[in-house]
Amino acid sequence: MTLVARLVLVCLLTAAAVPVYAQQTTGSIAGRVVDDQDAGIPDATVTARNADTGFTRSVTTSASGLYVLAALPVGSYEVSAERSGLTRFQREDIIVNIARTTDLEIVLRVAPLAETITVIAERPVVPVTSSTLGEVVETARIENLPLNGRQFANLAATVPGVGLGFHSDGTKSAQYTPQISGGNGRNVNYVVDGGDNNDDTVGGLLQLFPLEAIQEFNVMTQRFDAEYGRGGAVINVVTKSGTNDLAGSWFTLLRNDALNARTFSERITRFQKQDYRRYQFGGSVGGPIVEDRAHFFAAFERTQQDTTQVVNTLGLFPGEDGTFDVPFRENLFTAKVTATATPEGCRASRGTFELPASESRAAADVQVWLRDIAPSDALRKWFAHDPTRWEVFRRKYRAELKANPEPVQRLRRLERERGVVTLVFAASDTARNNAVALIEVLKHRG
Repeated sequence: MTLVARLVLVCLLTAAAVPVYAQQTTGSIAGRVVDDQDAGIPDATVTARNADTGFTRSVTTSASGLYVLAALPVGSYEVSAERSGLTRFQREDIIVNIARTTDLEIVLRVAPLAETITVIAERPVVPVTSSTLGEVVETARIENLPLNGRQFANLAATVPGVGLGFHSDGTKSAQYTPQISGGNGRNVNYVVDGGDNNDDTVGGLLQLFPLEAIQEFNVMTQRFDAEYGRGGAVINVVTKSGTNDLAGSWFTLLRNDALNARTFSERITRFQKQDYRRYQFGGSVGGPIVEDRAHFFAAFERTQQDTTQVVNTLGLFPGEDGTFDVPFRENLFTAKVTATATPEGCRASRGTFELPASESRAAADVQVWLRDIAPSDALRKWFAHDPTRWEVFRRKYRAELKANPEPVQRLRRLERERGVVTLVFAASDTARNNAVALIEVLKHRG
């Protein structure tokens, strides 16, 4: 299939898609249109227009002057209101955030002459139409704050009541997880473009996205609406869409061992500082397909990391001592097409691709070991926390265990007697306190 044919197919599928009215992917503008005496003005026309995409929506006020411009795609809008015999109201740069209502009261005055009143002012900081606690992490914060690892959800830590921690499952060892209101991060409900994006097995994000593809996300910590259905907290994400301007971005980040100190493993084994290289690059592009009607956006990001792990088994498995390569590769790609087929709704179609090759292989090896060996709970949790701990000795361990199971049984006895996690196979920086405790136990036991 040619590229042109694929684009035509995507556009046809987009045109046939269900209109996106749900609050999860959009926001709204609501308020009241009044006169100088604060009396509601019925039958006034209120219009919101997004200058970037040309999207426009109009409503008529009720008998009491109330209006709601619902299901507006996230972005900046110009709002106008008018009624015959009254001045025309116009205000620019009204920001609509995901899953939030922007409150805007409009005053129309009697106008003997035709005139337009343009208002330039900040909207109220405290919303008056929702009791949800939380904060929107907007585009400016995503683009301007330094972010080690470029995992967008880490920016949730800029919201009050949110911290960060390592994910507790081995299949997500390269991820951090937001810990909201004292939770462990596994009970966060992730919603991306209105769709469920939760790993129902171990919690956390199921599909990762390039940072360049994230427009904003709403971190709801308390008292969010029942429409979200589950979770101790909600992170509601909207990805970027194209605009009438063709634009793009490109980035590249490089880190090596020049500013690294020796790790804990290197110090206790008297190894020199090992090589470390981390290279991230990618970019994005977006623009119009048909001006004011259809737009596209695509983003790509690759992470390529090469480092080593020093292993000292304290004589239990001498053949496995030494330094071992721990490579990591990850490719993220997403593309999105949006179309305004009618004034009533905006339609969107998005596809996303992720390939974390080396991480998936290591995680699979951990699962095989957990199934065949059935270790204690403490040992199981330690291995599951980081698949690279298994990578350094996975090739020979199962065969050696069958021939001589006594070393493992001995380690299990030490676990039961001392209550420490068995870290004899690799002393990682993240668990160095437990490693030191076990080493001392082994010294005294001989």
